[in-house]
Amino acid sequence: MIMWGGAFGTALALVWLLNYADAIFTIAWVQMGVAEEANPLMAEVIDRPALFLLTKLSMVTLGCILLWRFRAAPLSRYMVVLALICYTIILVIHTNIAFSLERVPLKECLESFL
Repeated sequence: MIMWGGAFGTALALVWLLNYADAIFTIAWVQMGVAEEANPLMAEVIDRPALFLLTKLSMVTLGCILLWRFRAAPLSRYMVVLALICYTIILVIHTNIAFSLERVPLKECLESFL
């Protein structure tokens, strides 16, 4: 059984959660027309939110599993820190988009997931 304890496991869980938040925000912003998907590969599936979410979560989950598998390697630890920095920056961008809206169209956000 894999134990997700310690700082490394916590960092990986945070990477996964930040990725999930990024996916949700991205779907909402693209559906509302206030942003575009920056990743050309993911831009191909952004018009299908369920597939976008499944693809994004699957790729990051596999990456987290790989990093966990090689957690003793210094490169793995550096990569987790880099991922945390990148996702933190991405969440700041999402926050800026949210604050730039006149109002958060909750109804439209919810509809984009149904």
